Amino acid sequence: MEKYLVTHWKNYIYIILNNVSKGYWYFSQFQYPEKKKEKWLLIDKKIIEKYQTNIGKDKRYRRKKKNLANYRFFRWENQCILLRTEGTQIREDDEKWKKLEGKEKILIIVGNTEFEIKNINEKFSVKLSKNTFKKIKAEIRNKLEKKLINQALFEIEKLSNLPNYQFLKKQKKELVKYFIEQHKIHLGNPGKALKDKLKKTIEKQVPLRKLPLFTQCV
Repeated sequence: MEKYLVTHWKNYIYIILNNVSKGYWYFSQFQYPEKKKEKWLLIDKKIIEKYQTNIGKDKRYRRKKKNLANYRFFRWENQCILLRTEGTQIREDDEKWKKLEGKEKILIIVGNTEFEIKNINEKFSVKLSKNTFKKIKAEIRNKLEKKLINQALFEIEKLSNLPNYQFLKKQKKELVKYFIEQHKIHLGNPGKALKDKLKKTIEKQVPLRKLPLFTQCV
């Protein structure tokens, strides 16, 4: 039975990271159109059957020994990703694969927030996209320019909902540093109490509800 339908975007990031770290470096991403929502499960089934993503560990191992590619398929809401290992591809394979190395990245969109998964020296990182990072900085700057400190603080508070992967933690700290710089420019020195509050906010981790990784089997 294939577990593939992911319950939460944080689990989606986790499961992708888990598989690319096991050699599934090739990827193909796509989104299902909302107008065909009633057909999503049927499309899932066709993809799973086509790429044999529902085979067990023993068969995957035998395929690997024969230098045949193995495939995985995951979906969160309408976002889908096919992952593949090195090896001879199945005859029906017609995907435009990208390899997760160099400038290539897996992009995950959660509302207005974009996350990137990249391969940095064979270590896989998760971070906010440049576009999202710039937008957050712009929101902080604009709110502080208008003396809307509570709204600016809310931009920092939202960061506590992000996972604490290494590069994300670094970006959170950079955004707090930027907040303090902008506060000094527009409102004066923020003071120790506010600085401590900012630090505690980004260190706080909103827990993920105890959901299983997957909700659907085929």
